[in-house]
Amino acid sequence: MLKFPQASLSRYVIALLTVASALIVTLLLGTTTIPQPTVLFLTAVMLFLVAVMISAWHGGLRPGLLALVSSALAIGYLFLPKVSSPTAGLSDALRIALLLVVGAPITLIGAARKRAEEALRESEELHRITLNNISDAVFITDKKGVFTYVCPNANVIFGYSQAEVEAFGNISRLLGEGWFDPQKLKTEGEITNIEREITDKAGTRHVTLVNVKRVSIREGPYSTLAATSPSASGRRKNMPSVSASKRRGPKQKRRTAPRMSSSP
Repeated sequence: MLKFPQASLSRYVIALLTVASALIVTLLLGTTTIPQPTVLFLTAVMLFLVAVMISAWHGGLRPGLLALVSSALAIGYLFLPKVSSPTAGLSDALRIALLLVVGAPITLIGAARKRAEEALRESEELHRITLNNISDAVFITDKKGVFTYVCPNANVIFGYSQAEVEAFGNISRLLGEGWFDPQKLKTEGEITNIEREITDKAGTRHVTLVNVKRVSIREGPYSTLAATSPSASGRRKNMPSVSASKRRGPKQKRRTAPRMSSSP
């Protein structure tokens, strides 16, 4: 099972920096622009909620919670009277509750978005590693055969680099014309074990197996996914000549070896 790196310390640092930025802006507004306490409080809540949202979207759940708690402490420091003050009461506590009640869903939504992004990134990395380390060549084309994706290891079978295959433009340059029945593919959705004789970059002709399937990426129009692999029958065609040459070797030696004459 692949292991991917966890969240780094920078996410927590960014969470604290966003809260500190919201605090600085609130202090500046309170001394210059918004002297009314109620308006300043609502403005501060909005600023700190933005800080929480940024922290959760960038760092995930824990950095988002850190920003939420830090914002609550900052709101308490700025707007709540001292504990010993007789004016401290329920209305002051509700100010903190307002930030927490609104900030908690924002944190959870941002964290869920971050997890989805990381899961997608890990899935893409896993598929990239898999495609780079298999012997099959995988291509995605539109309905006209024009390449929309070329796997990096196309050279294993065809001898051409990824850039060279992309420059061909159309998969028919590799597999020829009419290599599958479009109507059958539309009806069945997949055609397997299509034998095609191809010529690689070195000019060598050999047989390959092709599997073709209709796929829809991001609910878009259907594309064609083609995967090619070396054909077992193609490999077997070369075996008799090799084995025959090995069998002929000893016979040739016996024919060319001098005959020993018997002594009188």
